[in-house]
Amino acid sequence: MTGLTAIVVVVLVDLMARWLTPLHPLREVEDAVRDLRSKDPTVLAIGSSHARTFQALGQAVAKRTNNQQRILSVPVEYGKLHSYEWVFQHRLLPLLEEKDSSGKRKRPSLRHILLVTEWWDSIPTDSGGPAHNLPARAWVLSDFLADLFQHGLTPYNRNYLRQRWKRLFAASTLIQDRGQEHILGELRKKLRPLSPATRERIFRQKLQVWQAMIERSRAKLFQPMQMKALHRMLKLFRKKGFTVTILLYPRMPGTLTAKSKRTTLALYASRMKKICKAYHCKVIDLSYNTPVQDKHFAADFDHMTHEGNRLFTTWSLRGPLRYLLSPTRSSAPARGAKP
Repeated sequence: MTGLTAIVVVVLVDLMARWLTPLHPLREVEDAVRDLRSKDPTVLAIGSSHARTFQALGQAVAKRTNNQQRILSVPVEYGKLHSYEWVFQHRLLPLLEEKDSSGKRKRPSLRHILLVTEWWDSIPTDSGGPAHNLPARAWVLSDFLADLFQHGLTPYNRNYLRQRWKRLFAASTLIQDRGQEHILGELRKKLRPLSPATRERIFRQKLQVWQAMIERSRAKLFQPMQMKALHRMLKLFRKKGFTVTILLYPRMPGTLTAKSKRTTLALYASRMKKICKAYHCKVIDLSYNTPVQDKHFAADFDHMTHEGNRLFTTWSLRGPLRYLLSPTRSSAPARGAKP
């Protein structure tokens, strides 16, 4: 009876927590891999959590082209160029090259890679090594066991176990909130609502933190590990015959200062354009000067809301991403050609 009572209490608390902070399941690498097993995309959009925008955009493209153009969104939470390369090499490429009994590729339609990125992807992680999003978001059991055998249980590979636990209990708000503290924050708001003046002050403080972070990141751009991964990716894309667009994702306007636009963002865009010139790909810089405003971003100041995604989709398909509505043909050089 004690055990049963404890279970009932936990379930009730979980339901109350869900009322405070409703669950919003997010697309992850494994969701993209599952989709790729059953689908044959023409465009692959890979990036950080920002690539989730291209799930919504892909639905619009499929509808407007009668499913002739099909975008597969691959969001690698937390970003980093090295992580994108690993995911493409280990999770996507084997499926893209899979053949049927007749020797033909099962998924032959992919022609275009949309690499969704921003300055953050080129700066080092806190450890200076691979990002923890690989074990958490991209590994499968065999990857975990191989690392466990080589290094033992470490804080790095333990991220795989943590994320598996969260995915196992995807319907539990208590499990999903661990380390996030959204529940306590929402509870405080319910019990002691903030005044408009306090909310504005907190908003301004957070805005200043973001502005300073982006400005300071100028000195951290272009970590060799990340840039080598980018070059390897672009070489592989060319070898496979894909056309490539590097898209610089829109930023919340309020987080950008004149200085950060002139330094951090301009430097990253300039380097991407220089690299693309060598690999015959193109850069679409949407970092700012889009119709997306502060109100179209979530409370984290980083991700667009559903309304923001709708606005971005409508605007971009009328302008800079209109080409996604047309058949994509490869203009890459012959296999094995060098830039």
